[in-house]
Amino acid sequence: MDNFATLIIDIKNSRKLTLEERYSAQHKLYDIVLFINDIYKDVLISKVDFSAGDSIQGVFKNLRNAFNAYLFIRNLFYPFEIRCGLGYSSINDYLKSDYKNLSTNMLDGEAYHFAQYALMECKKRNKQFLLLSNSAKDDILVNEIMSTVQIFLNEQTASQADICNMLNLIYPINYHNLNIDIDRYCKFFIHMLNNNVYRYKISTDENYLCRDVNQAIYLGTRRNQIDDQNMDYDNRVFYDEIFPTRFDFLLADFLGTSRQNITKRKETGHTEEIRRLELSVMSYLENIYDKGI
Repeated sequence: MDNFATLIIDIKNSRKLTLEERYSAQHKLYDIVLFINDIYKDVLISKVDFSAGDSIQGVFKNLRNAFNAYLFIRNLFYPFEIRCGLGYSSINDYLKSDYKNLSTNMLDGEAYHFAQYALMECKKRNKQFLLLSNSAKDDILVNEIMSTVQIFLNEQTASQADICNMLNLIYPINYHNLNIDIDRYCKFFIHMLNNNVYRYKISTDENYLCRDVNQAIYLGTRRNQIDDQNMDYDNRVFYDEIFPTRFDFLLADFLGTSRQNITKRKETGHTEEIRRLELSVMSYLENIYDKGI
C-alpha cells in the first residue's frame, strides 16, 4: 500500500492574539496557502486548505515535499508562529482516485490520523513540529533533530530571528525543481520588509529593493535546486558555507548596517546550524521514508 504525507498546521497561541492580530494572521495564512498550492501543485494529492479558522491541512505525494512546505510556511508566516503535525502512512483510496474533486476536509486514513495526533501532541508538549509514521525509530530521529532546531529558534534574540528569517526567505530550502513563481515570491518578501514585520528599518529605495531581492531570490532558488543541497559527499559533511556571503552584503545594504553586523547576527543566532539540521532531515526523509528503505 502506498504511503502519503498529511500536513496539518495551526497558528500557535491564536487565542492570545488581539482581534486585529488574529485577522492579520489569518489573512496572511490565506495568501500563503494560495502560494503554497501553486508551488507544490505537482506533488499534492489534496491541496492545502483551511480546515478551521486557524488550521490548514493537505496531502502530499511524498514526505520530503510536505516537510519542505512546512518550512516555507513557517518562514513566510513570520513573525507569527505555527505548530505542525505531519503524518506519513496510507490514505483512503477514494482520495487517490478523485482527489481533484474533494475538499481537504474529507481527509481520512492512517496518515491523517497520525498528523492529527502529532499536532495534538505538539500542543500538549509545547513542540513546533512532530512527525508520526509506522516507523517509530525513524520518527524519533527526525523529531529529536527538529527539537534541536526549536531550541535554536527559541533562543534567538529579536534581531537574530529577523536575520535568520530574511536569509531563509532570500535563500530558501528548495528541492527537486519546485515550481516557484519568483516574482510572486519576491513580493511576499518585500511586503514583509515594508510592513514592519522586522525590527530592522529598511533603508533602500523600493524599486532598487525589488530588483535586487528578485535577483537574489532567483539565483538562490536556482542554486538550491540541485540534489546535493550543500553536501560535500567526498568528506561526508556539509560545505562550510551554507548561506553565501553575498547575502550578508545584500542585507547590510537593505538595512543600512554593516556586513559584519549581519554576519554576527547570523552566527550568534545559529542560522547555518539550523539550515544544516533541516537539510539533514530533508535528506533522511527522501532516502529512508520516501524510498521505503
